[in-house]
Amino acid sequence: DDVTITTPNPLNAPFAGCPATGFATSPSTIALSALGTGFTVNQLVMSNSGHYAAVLTGCSGGGCTPQVGIIDLTKGTLTPVTLVDKGTSALTQVYSGDFLLDDSGLWVGADDSYIHFVDVTKLQDTEQVQVQLQAPSTGSTINYVNPSLVVVQRK
Repeated sequence: DDVTITTPNPLNAPFAGCPATGFATSPSTIALSALGTGFTVNQLVMSNSGHYAAVLTGCSGGGCTPQVGIIDLTKGTLTPVTLVDKGTSALTQVYSGDFLLDDSGLWVGADDSYIHFVDVTKLQDTEQVQVQLQAPSTGSTINYVNPSLVVVQRK
């Protein structure tokens, strides 16, 4: 799979001056092969400035590692970031996410019941926060649901 960046060129009207820092002015293709094989794309997230994009992946079978692919659109590079698995079973899905307003990173929800902060300058999962969303339970066992929808509130 490839991600192709084409027209309209964001450096021309009506987008001139936005984003403040320019990026590739000619269409380019970024191969997703750096993320390995056997994955599915769950979401493609664009940063607020247009500097970055993130590919959130999931796995349906063995031999696959769910990752967040950070695409630097100014350089045309894709870097896979593997999440720190905090769950009791193997992490298989990175569901959804959203960038911070300053593009410093993004929060993503995964099937280990945590949301993860992926720092785009360090290209690492630097923080994990457990989200204790409870589903109906039977008996004394608490049934937590995974944070499958993550949105960052703008301020």
